[in-house]
Amino acid sequence: MGEDPDPLKIYQHNLDVVSEAILSGNFDGISQHIRLPHICRMGQTDIVIEREEDYVQGMREYGEGLRNQGVTNYIRLGKAARFMSDRFISGWHMTYVLSGATSIVRPYRSRMVLQLEDACWRVVQSDHELAADRWPVIGQSVVQGAVSGDYENSELDFRVTSESADPIYQAFLDALSAANNTNDFKAWCGLSSYPQSVHIKTVDHIILQDEDNRPFFEMVRTMLDRYADGRIDRKVKKAHFLTADKIVGYHICTFYDGDQPVMSPVESRMIVHHVYGGWKLASVTNAVSNATFPYEEPEVTQGLMTICEIQERMRQ
Repeated sequence: MGEDPDPLKIYQHNLDVVSEAILSGNFDGISQHIRLPHICRMGQTDIVIEREEDYVQGMREYGEGLRNQGVTNYIRLGKAARFMSDRFISGWHMTYVLSGATSIVRPYRSRMVLQLEDACWRVVQSDHELAADRWPVIGQSVVQGAVSGDYENSELDFRVTSESADPIYQAFLDALSAANNTNDFKAWCGLSSYPQSVHIKTVDHIILQDEDNRPFFEMVRTMLDRYADGRIDRKVKKAHFLTADKIVGYHICTFYDGDQPVMSPVESRMIVHHVYGGWKLASVTNAVSNATFPYEEPEVTQGLMTICEIQERMRQ
């Protein structure tokens, strides 16, 4: 399919394969059609799915819900699609949920972006005229008009002009580390947007203004000042465009005294978006298990909570 010159045929093929999997419950090979992390936008909620098992579980439960309502036909019909570049396709479609010839829900509009990866076209972003606030999707309802426009605006899309999100994310990490290492609080705040969410294994914290950033910034500065040549370094592991102007990235944070690491590296994930002419931090998750935030010394743990797990925890 990667060599098919017709973007609508590529788009429709993806719709058909995933639709059949949803209604049949057979998700063998579904990873060829979905790029993870994947962002699903419904109403005012952005849902980021990072693991294939979470994606499959959500789709499986959604399909079971359809079958329990007596749905016999789940039809997604592509209306238009175009190449944003040789690596991305943007399109839109209508979804019809039927029991026989009777509509179970009002037909609704969706928009998707597909990315060419490993010779397969995979969905990286989907926007739907639905209201839902969690994954798996529970009790969604149609909100007509929630998806505007036929396509993503490629003129303002960093996916079109950037070969990879990795260099952008690394440059952002370097700017953060430089602010720490030079004790430049103003520069740190200049890399932040608000509200900004901070997550560790046991704590969720919301930062609303520059001054709310100071306790964490000073915590890092105190840790660096313990050493003759203390510095912090952040290195990208991988980064992906979620939308036209949003990146999710994964990195390792290491504290040094000169060239010598002085504590266990910390796994981290950040979501950054392009606002006010630059890349700003919207959310950060660190793999530490301290009971409070900020903390004197990070209690390093292995593995990050997923974004879906954090969203679910914050509802409780």
